[in-house]
Amino acid sequence: MYRRWKRKVGGMHDHFVVIGAGQVGRSIAAELRSQGEMVVMADIDAERVAKVVHEGYIAFHIERIDHDGGETVNLAGARGLALALPDDAQNLYAYLSARDVNPDIMVVARAQTAEAAHYLNTLGVDRVILPDVVSGRRMAHMLVKPVAHDLLMAILNEEGVQLNEVMVTEDSQMAYQPVEQVRQIFGQDVTLIGYWREGTTHMGPKAQDLIRPGDTLILVQSDH
Repeated sequence: MYRRWKRKVGGMHDHFVVIGAGQVGRSIAAELRSQGEMVVMADIDAERVAKVVHEGYIAFHIERIDHDGGETVNLAGARGLALALPDDAQNLYAYLSARDVNPDIMVVARAQTAEAAHYLNTLGVDRVILPDVVSGRRMAHMLVKPVAHDLLMAILNEEGVQLNEVMVTEDSQMAYQPVEQVRQIFGQDVTLIGYWREGTTHMGPKAQDLIRPGDTLILVQSDH
């Protein structure tokens, strides 16, 4: 089975790799799979790997997160990498190994401490999540702003609402158009809540703000 999987994974392109098959890694993989993405998992713990294989994932037990491990999950052809191991040092080593295999891969990492998050950010990890901090903030928001929190969760969980990203190119209809043209182009049920430009997110843009090639639009669409 593993040989067959290795051949299959070797031919994949634009898939997502999740390193770490614990609770966090499984949640990441489940969300990616629910969005129709191809997911390959790996872990240094054989029991965790066996569990996710039983749940229907392609997963490999690897001895270490190094160049050989990267080849097993085809990091060179992957679109993105999630580092979800429970140990900060392991995630750090996995990140450095991954960059050797694929310097341009999008990487999101879990960190246990603020210090580890700082190191990962400094080394170039695209996004770093501190699960305990995120959970604490979310619980506080539930207490203080429950309706706003529920709306945000509806967007993130796509409960009748879809959150999309659209990259604007020179040939895009939105290139050099004001924000107010979004609904004319994408439909009346679409709202532009912000856009990303040159490393900065601009939320709540004005109607006359001009969209430029290179911008990434953040769109919310209601199914109702």
